[in-house]
Amino acid sequence: MGLRDWLSGSRKGDSDAEHEPSEAPLVAPEGPVPGEREAWRPHPVMSSAYPPYEGATFAGLVMSWVVIGTEDSSDLEERISDLIDSGEFAWEFPDEPELSEDEAREVLEAVIAEHNRLVPHSARDTINLRRAFSRLEADGIAVSFGVGWDTGEGAEDGYEQAQAMATRRGNAVLGYVYSHTQDIDRLVATGTLLIGFSDMSGDMGSGAARLAERVVDTVRGYDLPVHWSGDPTACIEVGPIRYEQPFPEA
Repeated sequence: MGLRDWLSGSRKGDSDAEHEPSEAPLVAPEGPVPGEREAWRPHPVMSSAYPPYEGATFAGLVMSWVVIGTEDSSDLEERISDLIDSGEFAWEFPDEPELSEDEAREVLEAVIAEHNRLVPHSARDTINLRRAFSRLEADGIAVSFGVGWDTGEGAEDGYEQAQAMATRRGNAVLGYVYSHTQDIDRLVATGTLLIGFSDMSGDMGSGAARLAERVVDTVRGYDLPVHWSGDPTACIEVGPIRYEQPFPEA
């Protein structure tokens, strides 16, 4: 599963209307989920058997991948294989016994089970966030989500997504938005998502400002709290929102 699948299809646990996931191009994004917004709360995994982030164990690292939710178990198995085969496991987790790939896959299965026990349904905010991003893509603004460690890597992926979109469509795109891995970590921990943006010129002037205004209007139209200062060099802030969704099980 990739970002396009995450954007375009609902998943088990989406709480509004059941429909089949689709691999079709993003041509008709759905509107916002009806009903009242849920109050923000700390993400359930923060007090789970495998808490992510600060001082994370290997299982905690895996939980941080699971929480993002844009990859499936085969993607995460490949990440784990790379971690073990490269020798990085011993460097990142010197206080833990080295695991075989089979043992690491058992950890992955346990983490997914714990996550989905705590998060059996998608939060309304999460569904609306996906739908808002789908609308942006349909309107010619590419989305990068959960790729790269920092602003530079996130922006680079956003630009690449925009170039790929232009190739698929055969015409120009307006620009791109991006939230890198640390942005998603912050979202899970605090409920606030930072979204970077740029038009295709990259000059962060009036063109970028117009694109940001369009992004803000779109996100607000999906009943999500959003703020932007008007400064083209400042991120758009979305939140507080609940980012909770079941992990897609095989």
